[in-house]
Amino acid sequence: MKKKNIIIIVVSVLIIGLVVGAILLAVEALDNADKAKKEREKEEKEILDSFQPFRDAVEGFYIELTTYREIIKSDINENTVYQYDSWILSLDNYTKALDEVDSKAEVFKKRCINNYYAKENVERKCVSFKDAYEKAVNSYVEDINDFNEKIKGINEKSKKDLKEYELKYEKVDIDNDKEYSVIEMENDEDNENNDTKNK
Repeated sequence: MKKKNIIIIVVSVLIIGLVVGAILLAVEALDNADKAKKEREKEEKEILDSFQPFRDAVEGFYIELTTYREIIKSDINENTVYQYDSWILSLDNYTKALDEVDSKAEVFKKRCINNYYAKENVERKCVSFKDAYEKAVNSYVEDINDFNEKIKGINEKSKKDLKEYELKYEKVDIDNDKEYSVIEMENDEDNENNDTKNK
């Protein structure tokens, strides 16, 4: 009889232990799910709160890009070399504008790349970031490379020793589509045609 009672007690303790263990595991799983949900909500809020400053920086960048492409780019040749210092000043402003975009993009680089958000408005912000950031960086890189090529040409033709502009960014392909998107402007083609005619 004693043996039977001991077995019943041991089995009861084991069952109670298993039930308590299962309850503790369920509570921990719920707690972890709650923490993950709160962390995700924090990330989403960070993305939403950071979007306007990022957008403002992109608009500032676009102003500098437009200034460079509409005023400076088409005027770079051996006959206007006396404007070299103003070209450099324009490129410095252009670089500062991209630095600002890059600075305001930190949250998005951390949160949006290789992540998907179920909330549509958050996911839209990430998609907009990827498009705007890639185009800004790649446009800047193309413009600096173009400037440096023109400076090389001026140096060769006019026997000058003008410094090329230091390029501090590399092209990016954030969305991994194997394309380096850039900002296209209506007068870019006109400028290219004028450059070809001037050569």
